[in-house]
Amino acid sequence: MKTFLFPGQSNSRGKGLITDLSVEQRRAMPNVRIFTPSGTFADFLAGTTNGNGTNVPGTFGPDLSFGQEMARHYGEPVALIKYAIDGAPLDVSAEPSAGVHFYPDATSALFPGLVATTRCALGLDLDLDLRGVLWMQGETDTTVTAAATAFYTNMTGFIASLRGALCMPHLPIVQGMIRGPAGVNLGVVQGGQYSIARDIPGVSIIDTGNFDLDSDGVHFSSLGLLQLGHAYAKVARAW
Repeated sequence: MKTFLFPGQSNSRGKGLITDLSVEQRRAMPNVRIFTPSGTFADFLAGTTNGNGTNVPGTFGPDLSFGQEMARHYGEPVALIKYAIDGAPLDVSAEPSAGVHFYPDATSALFPGLVATTRCALGLDLDLDLRGVLWMQGETDTTVTAAATAFYTNMTGFIASLRGALCMPHLPIVQGMIRGPAGVNLGVVQGGQYSIARDIPGVSIIDTGNFDLDSDGVHFSSLGLLQLGHAYAKVARAW
């Protein structure tokens, strides 16, 4: 079964509201399987099966429209592994609490958690085929200048370490361009994202500049999350 990994922070977890969805989108999706905190796969159900990491009942993320579209594209079920933590930066200098950062240094709790969750999910079924990573992260790194400046280096190290830990040196990764209040640090992190897509084989980026945002100007709205999922699917169909 073709399998996709959704790590990142709050825009990967998703703050969309199920009340904004159609009746069809609110139904359980037996052709989209998601790895749950109980250590098993379940039918995707918006607002209930949000995967591992931060879980807020009644919300959904980009994996909803992505999973629907990919299952239709392949004409068969797909599997999702989600590990999204609200407010999680790459750099330790921007972490909201001890260990809550993704860069794989000795103090990170999130990188080992991401790898362990992915390995556990993949170990449940030898037929699971990890096709790529849908990464939406970087907003919190804009809040600290040192973290923003280190973003390119940190993300480069993160990609190399994740590919190494999963024994997949060519694992495809697509980044969603972060949004947020205009400022120097936002431009630095966005620039780092584009440079990574240019410099590292198998890494790409989606321009989210036209995707709908919530009033905070940082988080995608329900519509924006559906747009992000469809954009991810457009890239992933080529994997």
